Amino acid sequence: MMSDSTGIEMQVAAYLRTLGLTDATLISEVATDCLASARRRAAPGSEPELLRRALEEAQRRFNRALGQLMGLDKTGDDEQPLAAVRAAVLLGTSPIATDDLLCNPDASDERVEQIRRTLPVSTPPESPLDMHARPLRFWLFKS
Repeated sequence: MMSDSTGIEMQVAAYLRTLGLTDATLISEVATDCLASARRRAAPGSEPELLRRALEEAQRRFNRALGQLMGLDKTGDDEQPLAAVRAAVLLGTSPIATDDLLCNPDASDERVEQIRRTLPVSTPPESPLDMHARPLRFWLFKS
């Protein structure tokens, strides 16, 4: 059982490295915390579920830190702003280090502005068009 937990913790640590973390101590601490959190929610003896929940916890912590940094509403249904920020950080276009993000997720105007400058802007800006009413014609009914 211990070796399985170690293997899961190593997989979570590898996932954290793909998110951009580089500090070995921080990776170890976060992976251990994610595994402990997953153990509270996973069925005993189910290693695949334990791994899934530990990885979900790592992703949740990453998203929470991004949302806190950018001041995004935690209750909103629109995840596009968070997805754009996550893409900027994961693609390396953001000057913010992931280690720094998880250690100090408090928003500062300078850090937020650095990330906002890297976010894509739609060109031309989105503008909804009016849709004209059209009668529905069904191929089943010949007119």
